[in-house]
Order: sequence, then C-alpha cells, then structure tokens
Amino acid sequence: MQHINPKLNAIVSIKSKKDLLEEARAADEHIDKGIYKGWLHGIPTALKDLSNAEGLPTTMGGSKLFSSQKQQNMDDSFVRRMRNEGAIFVGKTNAPEIGLGSHTFNEMFGCTSNPYDESKSAGGSSGGAAVSLSSRIFCLADGSDMMGSLRNPAGWNGIYSKRPTAGMISDEVDDDNDNETCRGENENKTEGKSLLLPYPISTPGPMARSPLDVAAFLQTMAGPKNFDASTVPSNPDVAATKIGWLADWSGAYPMEEGILPLCETTLHNVFENKDALDCHVEKISSALFDAKDLWYSWTTIRSRYLSDVLSEALGGLDKVLSPKVGDAVVKPEVLWEVERGLRITDQELQKAINIAGNWSNYVMADLFSKYDVCALPSAQVWPFDKHQRWPEVINGYKMEEYHRWMEIYIPVSLAGLPCVTIPAGYDEEGGLFMGLQLFGPRGSDSRLLSIAQAYHMIVNWPSKYPPLS
Repeated sequence: MQHINPKLNAIVSIKSKKDLLEEARAADEHIDKGIYKGWLHGIPTALKDLSNAEGLPTTMGGSKLFSSQKQQNMDDSFVRRMRNEGAIFVGKTNAPEIGLGSHTFNEMFGCTSNPYDESKSAGGSSGGAAVSLSSRIFCLADGSDMMGSLRNPAGWNGIYSKRPTAGMISDEVDDDNDNETCRGENENKTEGKSLLLPYPISTPGPMARSPLDVAAFLQTMAGPKNFDASTVPSNPDVAATKIGWLADWSGAYPMEEGILPLCETTLHNVFENKDALDCHVEKISSALFDAKDLWYSWTTIRSRYLSDVLSEALGGLDKVLSPKVGDAVVKPEVLWEVERGLRITDQELQKAINIAGNWSNYVMADLFSKYDVCALPSAQVWPFDKHQRWPEVINGYKMEEYHRWMEIYIPVSLAGLPCVTIPAGYDEEGGLFMGLQLFGPRGSDSRLLSIAQAYHMIVNWPSKYPPLS
C-alpha cells in the first residue's frame, strides 16, 4: 500500500502505522491463544468513505458538508459484522462527493486513477474500493450502488462485484450485536432505505477478484440469515442457462465503439460455446420497455430521494443551497440534484413511482418468464480522462445531465434487482477493461454468483491480466 497508493490514490484517511501494527499483533496474539474470530481474522481492508466505522472519519467522499463529523463512534451494521469476523480496517476508500457521479474525485482527497492507465478514471462511486482490489492492495472491499457504483468501477478494473437484491443487506441492527456501537446504513447518510419504493434504491455490496470471495463477503455483509455462501458451488454447472442479451437497448443507450463487439465476443466464445459454459444467449431487440420512461422515473425518484435524505442528515438544506460551504463551493452535481428534487411535484413523483411499478411487473411477467438472466455492458463508455468531470458526448449524442452517460444502470436499480458484474475483457489497443452486468429476478443472487464462478473458472481475468504497475 505504501508503494502503490501514492500513485493511484485509492485509500484515504489511513490509520497510523503504529496503530495498524498494534491491531495486527493483537490479531496474531488471539490466534496464539486459540481465539479465531472468523474468516476475516487479521485481514486488512478499507471501507468506502460513505460507510461508518468506529474510530474512522466519514467525509462522504471528501464533502465539506460532512467533514466536521471527525471520527465515528459506531459502526454500520455490515461493518460491525466484518469487525466481528476479525477484519482490520486500514482506512477508507476514496469516493466522489456524496457518492454522486461514476467518477471518483473530490476536492478534499483528489482523484483516484485507473491502474491500467493512470491518466484515466477508475470509475465510481466505489472507485477507490475497485482500485484497491485490481492493484492488489486488498483482497476484499465493500462498495455501494445506487446508479452503477458497484458495477462501473468493477467493469473498468477487471474485477467482480455484487449488487445484492435490494434490502438483502439490512439496515436493521443484528440481535447479537452491541446496539450502542452499531447502527443502520441509512442513519445520517445519503445511501440506504428509500421511502419512495417498496425496496431501497441504494445498497451496500461486496467486491473481490473472484466470485467465491464475493459470495463469502456477501454472507458477512448481509448476515447468514439473508445469504448463504455455500449455495454458490466452487465448480458450478450452468449449462442451458437462458441469457437475454440487451446490448444497447435497441439503440436507446449510446455506446462508444468497441464495447458491444467485446461483450458479444465474450458471450459467444465463453457463454454460448458448448465446450465452455454451454448457455443459450439470445439478443433481445424488440418489445423493450421504453428507456425514456425508465429515465424519467429513475431521475425523478433519485432527485427527490437525495434532497429528502440530505435535508434529514444535515438538519435542513441551507448548507447545500448557500453559495459556499466554508471556503469551498458545493459540488455542482449535488446542488443540481437537490434543487431538482425540491422542484418535483407530488404528481410528478407519483407518475415516476407508477412507472417503476410497471417496470418491475414487466421484468417478472416478460423478461424473466423467457430468460433466466439478462445481460448488459457494464458501461456505455471506456475509462475517460480523469481530469474530465463526465463524458459530455457519446458517439455523437450529447449527455445533457451529469449522469446521462450512466443510463445503462437504471434497469437494475429501478427494480431493485440483483446484479453481478464480471470482467468481459479488455481493449487490446488501449489495454482498458470493460465488464458485463448479469442480472436476474429478485432473490436470484446465488444463481448469478454461480454463473460468475463458472465463467471465472474458464477465464479468470484478474489473474491473467493484472495492472502493469
């Protein structure tokens, strides 16, 4: 970490070397005494800077709005489960301010670089977490996902991530945990339970370099009552799995050149190949749900949710709406979301909620009556210049909002669906990774991870193509 992190800026708010060595020695002493906390005993990791851990600050992605919180005095519930399993928390992983935008940079900590090309974006908002894995700093890292924040950085870093079925990682305190030092994910945070839909629009989730590690980590984060890692076999047979390939949603999602051919090659050579996974892949090119309706519904619900939850966390929105916070201007994307959320009428919100319900019904009655899982690229663009805030044009189409280039993540998020992101391969000219989103009906988490594991047994991109640095 001392050699790699200064180049990539993945880990922030790092504990002192003295404190970390003391924690490591204590873990060794416990083992010498026959005390073994769990499978994470003595394993170092860092927590996304939207997650709360006792003894570490939570700046919500280097935000001046939350910089006064200093060290936390309690853990989020999934963090407490990790601690109970023996994990050592080194610090935090970098994230964009308030987790908004799929590019990891902020005024406090700076930008996180892609280890395959340090001039490029690492993705986000779990960009620091993904880079800590692809660069081999850690073997496990937590992330969270509202609009692709686990999926985009996993795809660009050649690793695996899991957006669980919404609500699987509960924000309720475990009965066997210390209620004085453990709280739910939605307390004083911008990620957690949504009151607008029957399920949270954002969820924590695991990231790792293998699907089996992702499965084990998901069991820890969610608790064994909510997910059992043993349901994901080490050598699964996924033959005859029906996969619906959604590509660019019949042209609705602009794509940079090379992305669709790479994903389709992977689907053909590995998934369809009778000597490999022997799945059935079918391209879906007609009768798709209107992407414009999905965009309206998601962005309306998201903006209202963000304005509501920030108001609750900050005791009002004066700090957000005022021109300056201290001596730093509030991130424009934060201001845009809040102002938009405040303008949304009850009628507009109800229309958005109705569309979300219709989409959820369509998913079950149509898509998953024909296919076991569906597939989309993990991004509409390749990693871009890290000094750029976001891609303003994709293949000739102007991106009018800061998150329009992230539209491909909406189908999963809006219905609260589980999704596993797998590395699809890399661009041979630029050496940059792209991934595939594989998603299924709610509750299909084990099946998705089994498919990912079967794929990993054949391809194993994280081992074959580590960063040159």
